[in-house]
Amino acid sequence: MPNPFSLRVFMPQGEPQGLRVVEKTNWTGVGLIFPRTRLDKARERPELSRTGVYVLWNDDDQTTPTIYVGQSENVSRRVKEHFENEEMDWWTKAAAFTTKDDAFNQGHARFLEWALVGRAQSANRSNLKNRLEPTRPSISEPDQADTFHYLNDLLQCLPLAGLSAFEQIETKEHEDESGHGAAELALAMPQVGIAATGRMLVDGFLVLKGSTARSDVTNAMRRPEFKGYLDLREALIEQGTLTRGRDHLQFTADYFFRSVSAATFVVGGTASPYDAWKDGRGRTLRSIEAGSSGAE
Repeated sequence: MPNPFSLRVFMPQGEPQGLRVVEKTNWTGVGLIFPRTRLDKARERPELSRTGVYVLWNDDDQTTPTIYVGQSENVSRRVKEHFENEEMDWWTKAAAFTTKDDAFNQGHARFLEWALVGRAQSANRSNLKNRLEPTRPSISEPDQADTFHYLNDLLQCLPLAGLSAFEQIETKEHEDESGHGAAELALAMPQVGIAATGRMLVDGFLVLKGSTARSDVTNAMRRPEFKGYLDLREALIEQGTLTRGRDHLQFTADYFFRSVSAATFVVGGTASPYDAWKDGRGRTLRSIEAGSSGAE
């Protein structure tokens, strides 16, 4: 079971969604989390001009986030370069991590970059924008131990910013009939080629490899509010996560959605996700969650 911890969050401009400075008890590090529109305010902080690591990402709630991980001897200057690069116009949020006493050298920063890229690839919950995979830098054994300790604290800060791209998937505690593990849920509409399975996660929904989704979409799905789902379909087809069959789309790998509304994506139309997903006993997700919360 994870150990409880506390974070101290300071908002220098008094904006809850603006620049936030994050610190942790007995941690030498400091984090700055800010939207792209507040980069100028973040660059006024001396912490940002130090050696460290940073993550840039978008925050479209309907799609898997696109992220970029980098490091620099001067994070402020490097993020400013990304801001001015037209090819990097996609990012909307940033998180930068340096140290309170400017104790990092570039070896530490490169090690953190390497570790974060590896975790993002392993978690498979984001579209990683890095063109080159960093190699593991050679640093001393004590420095490596200290940097891993720093990394653990850093990873506790990122979910505060709404970014879970580095977190391993954890299923919610709805048990299957045997009482072991989280229940596998199914959504079936054979008349339109749908036979999907998935698992409810702590912070989203995982559609499992081999699941099928509707190949076309209903007129309702062509409304502006569903554009993100349509764009995601094309992106997943392009990258090979979805393949086209004769009358369906098929998932070639497990895919993480940021909410249970993955049902809408699979159905290709409006759906009530808590009624669409069912366990092996025919119970809807709605009734499973009502039972686990003690509701009558």
